Amino acid sequence: MDKTVIPTSMEKLYKNLIFCGEIDFYCIGCRELFHSIPEVEKHIRWEKHRTFLKNQSYISSYKKDCILKIHEHFYCEICNYVFTDKDHIIIHIESESHISTKMKRNTGPPTEPPKFIGIYDSEYVVIKKVILDMPQWNTITNQKCYVCDEEVPNTLIRKHMKFGGHIINLIQSKTIYEEERYYRLVCRNQRFCFTCKKTFSAEDFDDHWSTCQNIEVLEIQRLKETRTAAMEDIAKMQEIQKKLISTVQEFYWVDEKNNIATCRYCKTVVNILFKPMIDHMKNKHDNHQSSDESSSDEEVQFSEVIDFGKRRKELAEFGRQHHVRLNHNASKGWCSVCDCYMSAHKRVFKIHIRGYIHKGFLEIQGLTPPVHEPEPRDFKTISVYDYSLEYIPSEKAFHIDNKYVVDVFSFFLLFKIEGNPHVKKTKCFACNELIAQGQERKHCETAEHKEKFLEAKLIEPGKNKDAPNFGEYIREIKPNLYHCGLCNRTFPFRASLEFHKASNGHQSIKTNRIVNPEAPAIVFNTRHDDVYIKLLTICLKDQAK
Repeated sequence: MDKTVIPTSMEKLYKNLIFCGEIDFYCIGCRELFHSIPEVEKHIRWEKHRTFLKNQSYISSYKKDCILKIHEHFYCEICNYVFTDKDHIIIHIESESHISTKMKRNTGPPTEPPKFIGIYDSEYVVIKKVILDMPQWNTITNQKCYVCDEEVPNTLIRKHMKFGGHIINLIQSKTIYEEERYYRLVCRNQRFCFTCKKTFSAEDFDDHWSTCQNIEVLEIQRLKETRTAAMEDIAKMQEIQKKLISTVQEFYWVDEKNNIATCRYCKTVVNILFKPMIDHMKNKHDNHQSSDESSSDEEVQFSEVIDFGKRRKELAEFGRQHHVRLNHNASKGWCSVCDCYMSAHKRVFKIHIRGYIHKGFLEIQGLTPPVHEPEPRDFKTISVYDYSLEYIPSEKAFHIDNKYVVDVFSFFLLFKIEGNPHVKKTKCFACNELIAQGQERKHCETAEHKEKFLEAKLIEPGKNKDAPNFGEYIREIKPNLYHCGLCNRTFPFRASLEFHKASNGHQSIKTNRIVNPEAPAIVFNTRHDDVYIKLLTICLKDQAK
C-alpha cells in the first residue's frame, strides 16, 4: 500500500483501515472499536496495527480504486465503505458517488473529521434534549437489533454491540438530523426515531411525528408535577439529570456538598444543573479549550498517551507512584489496589486516585492513615452454606437458593485479570494476593484460603423488595471490605457498596442474569463436612476446561 503521509484527516484514517462513523470508529484490521479521534490516533501508532497495515495490499484488479480484502470484508479506502460480496465491487466503483469521491480525493484538500451534532460521554449520546444510552444508539430495543435485523436477548446486548458485523452495519446506516427530528435508517426500509426510541415503516414514519414525544423530557416533567412522588420516581429523575450532567462534567470541578460546579477554564461558579452548565460552556468556551489553563499539579489535565516518548514515560512513572501500571500496549492502566482497568490518560488516573473507592482501599490495606470512624454493623450475617447450592455446568456458575446466579470464580472470591497477555494472574480477594492462572484450585486447597473463605460471611438478604439487600449476594470479607458476588467486585466501606448496588450496571446484572430451569445441575449437600473439597474438585476443575 502507498504510505504517503497525510495530515490528520479522514483520508489518513481511511488509509489506516479505520471505518468511520459519527462517534464509532472501527479498525477493520485489528477489529477494535473506538469512540474518539484521539483514541484512534493512538491506535494507529500501535506497532501491531502498523505491522498489519504494512502487510496489506490493494486487490490487483482494483488497485486504482483502492479496494482491499480485509479478513472476510472488502473495503473501499476512497469512500470508506465496506461490503462482503465481491460482486458488489464493480457496482460500487462504477457508481457516481465513488467516481466523484475519487476525483475529489485526487484534486481536493484533505477532509477534516466532521463535527458530531451531539455529545458523547460516559456511555450516553445527547443530541440537544434527546438522551440515548448505547443500546439505543445502536438501535437495539425490545430485544431486537434493527440495523442487523435480528433478535438480541437482553443478556447478549453488550456482546452483540461488539460484533464486527454489527458495528459495520451501524456505521453504514444513515442518520438524519432535520431541525428537531433525529432518526436512523435501518433494515427493511424502516426508521428508528431517536426521540421516542421506536421503529416505524417508511409509510408510517412521517405521521408519527404528530404524537412523537421525548421520553426523558416527559419523565422529568411528570416527576416535577407529581407533588407526592415516591422515592423510586425521585431516583429516576435524579438518574436522568445525572445522565445529562455527566456529558459536561469533565469541564467542571464539582462540589456536590454545596451543589455548585466551578468551570476549570474561567473559574465561573454555576449550579449543578445541566442547563446552566452546558449554557456556560457554549457561551464562554465554545471549543471547550482555554489558553491560560493553570499548570498546577492539583488541576486535572488531559494528557494523551503516545506509544513512544516523554509523555508515556511520565504517565508510567506517575501511575507507578499510585499503584497503577500500564498494560502491554499502553492503552489502559491497571490499578492493583482497586483491581480495575482505566483509560491510559493522566486526567483519568488523577480522577481515579482521588476517588472515594481508591482512597478507601488504600486505607483498608494500611497504605494510608485511617480516616473513617468504625462503621456500625447493623446487619446480620450467615454462612454461605446456609443456602442450597446447585452447580450449572453449562453456565459454569452456581444457582444459590434458587435465586442468585454466581460465577464459580466469584463464589470462591477469585477474579481473573484479563486484558493484558503479559500478565496472566488471578486475584484472590480473600487472601489479597495474586496467583498464576491455572493454579486457582491449588491455591483454594490451602488451609489459609479455606479459612478466609469460610470467614467471609454472607450479609443476610432482605425478605421483601423494601428490605435492605433484597436480591443481593454480598459477603463481608473482613471489616469494611465487601464483595458483590453477582458482579465479582470488592468495595471498601458501606458508602461505596451502596453506590454500587444502585448503579445501572449492577442492576442490569441483577435483573438479567438467570439460568435455564431445565439445564442439568449438580446439587451439593452443604451439611457435609467435605462439601468444600467437593466444590473445588468438581467446579474449579470444570472451570479450567
